[in-house]
Amino acid sequence: MVALVLPKRAPVLQSIVNMKLLKRTADTADKNLVLITSETGLLPLAGAVGLHVASTPNSKPNIPNAPVSPGDEPEDIDEPLSIVDGNDSEDFDSGAAADKPVGDLAAGVAGKVSTDGIDESIDMSEDDTESQER
Repeated sequence: MVALVLPKRAPVLQSIVNMKLLKRTADTADKNLVLITSETGLLPLAGAVGLHVASTPNSKPNIPNAPVSPGDEPEDIDEPLSIVDGNDSEDFDSGAAADKPVGDLAAGVAGKVSTDGIDESIDMSEDDTESQER
């Protein structure tokens, strides 16, 4: 068994690729590798590749939980997409819109957006008094 005592914020091992290389090297050399660290950021990486971790040299090593990753199963192409673009109308005709420039399509949506309650004025009075005092 080989125990590596890692320094604080070990930048070399904060990469999943480097963790995999370390694990592969230990497996090739037929060694059991244990990382001695209290860095919580390294635990998911070590768990993802199956490396043992211990908080102190005298504590019992264990393999931490791997981070939750999305499934590898293929997505259903018939699944409807939920797109939130501010356009509430469901009658968008993509065939008719194909010939229009993007700017024209955006202008059509911008004309439908309500600007009630939006104050576009800029109060410059505070900045003017500061510049006059200098």
